[in-house]
Amino acid sequence: MYHNSISLLLAHEDKTYPGALIASLAIPWGEAKDDQDRGGYHLVWTRDLVSSVTGLVTAGETDTAV
Repeated sequence: MYHNSISLLLAHEDKTYPGALIASLAIPWGEAKDDQDRGGYHLVWTRDLVSSVTGLVTAGETDTAV
């Protein structure tokens, strides 16, 4: 479970911009939501990013976290 969790966090890293993480793939975006919506993704982005980075640092994956 530990290794699967780390792999999932690393899979959320942008392959073009190292260190950029997708905060949550669980919330639809693009055509399903737009910037005019008052709720959703942009309200939890910081929380999700902090959780991802904390998990990576704890696992020793500091390059991605930094």
